[in-house]
Amino acid sequence: MAFESSKRHCILSLTCVLIAVTLGFNGVQGRGPVLGAFVIHRHGARSHLVKNADDLGSESHAVLLAAGVEQMNALGQKLRKMYISGEDSNGDYKITGIGNQYSGASFRIESSHLQRTLASATATSSGLYPNEVVPLYADSYANHRIRAYAACPMINDLQEEFFESDEFATKKDETEAFRNSFLQAGYTDNAALEDWFNVYDRFLLREFYPGSQVTDIPILNESMSAQVEELAFWVESRKFSKNYSKILGGSPLLKDIVSIMKELKQGKKTPPLRVYSAHYPTILSLLAAMGFEYEEGTITSRIPTFGSSLLINLHATENGSKMQVSIDTLEREESGLVYTLTEVKTYDSFGQFLESVSAASGYEIGSWCQQCKTKSTEQGDLDEICTGDFSNSSSSEMSPVLAGFIGALVTFVVCALVFGWFIYSKRKRFQTQSYATDNYASKEFNDY
Repeated sequence: MAFESSKRHCILSLTCVLIAVTLGFNGVQGRGPVLGAFVIHRHGARSHLVKNADDLGSESHAVLLAAGVEQMNALGQKLRKMYISGEDSNGDYKITGIGNQYSGASFRIESSHLQRTLASATATSSGLYPNEVVPLYADSYANHRIRAYAACPMINDLQEEFFESDEFATKKDETEAFRNSFLQAGYTDNAALEDWFNVYDRFLLREFYPGSQVTDIPILNESMSAQVEELAFWVESRKFSKNYSKILGGSPLLKDIVSIMKELKQGKKTPPLRVYSAHYPTILSLLAAMGFEYEEGTITSRIPTFGSSLLINLHATENGSKMQVSIDTLEREESGLVYTLTEVKTYDSFGQFLESVSAASGYEIGSWCQQCKTKSTEQGDLDEICTGDFSNSSSSEMSPVLAGFIGALVTFVVCALVFGWFIYSKRKRFQTQSYATDNYASKEFNDY
């Protein structure tokens, strides 16, 4: 009896150890300090815009609403509590060594070129660093990485294949009567499934955002509203998924993030907290590039609400023996300002993360450009991206122009010192400058 009791206790103890080890390696409990964080957020609520399913780079103008400013400021406050002060989430996300005040060595925010993302970035920064002036980076390189999906003609072709697929045809037939009811009621003049986002967007703004001034349609009942949303979610998430758009739309941004992670891992000085003011296709494309397949009920199968974010965190493990990477989301209910943190996935090691994203993060700009070209692609379509050298634009290294200037200055100083030493050594203090220069060129240049 005693032997059996001891045996049971032993088995129980081993089980507990195994559970603890499993939680330590795979769950939040095993994560150590955060060394770097990358926040990719959708912009805040904006006025209605019209998209064109045939051209991802074509859309009408839209501006950030007052409600959108509030949403992004609230996101900034949430990020401050998570990453800077550590007040949120038991301090698990506080970045090691980051200060309470803004510093270019600690924080960097980038945005695409559009008004709604630029204004969203400003509002997010004001929540992160109240009453401080924070620079915003929105150069061509930032825009290219954040909106790569709109700069790649091949993605349009891949999505066209989706529109011609059996899967799409089936959904089209199933929803034809529902969509046509909106057409017949005069709520839209285009009920095509490919462009259903435009219908969804108008009803969303009508219900939740009076400031959008969408007033020519009714507020739908709960059942119809859910159907409109479900259909838009299906079209948009499917067409930007790995299944159809592959990894092209998220590869440039992912490559940059991985590069910065490697710098942080090596202890190099680079801002550990980075925010990208972006769009829902940016988030869906980045998930695809990281290898996430479309899956019902997950972030891959819906349009993130305004302000919702994808978080990519680099952790040291608790004992400091290796690095981990966690993927989380901060999602906001459409009617409020509360952001809920949800864990999506944790990679047990940095190597495991690199392996899972290697196909996308290994893209060089040249190969990405080749992959994005189609038979109908005109050279001008990719010129801004593919003929520019962006290799150092996102890092903390100096630009080639600045480097050239400093190099020239150093060369000048060295030459001046050599020249002075020569004058001094020859003791010709009373010669004219022209004589000294001529003498330097004719007698000493070859020796030097």
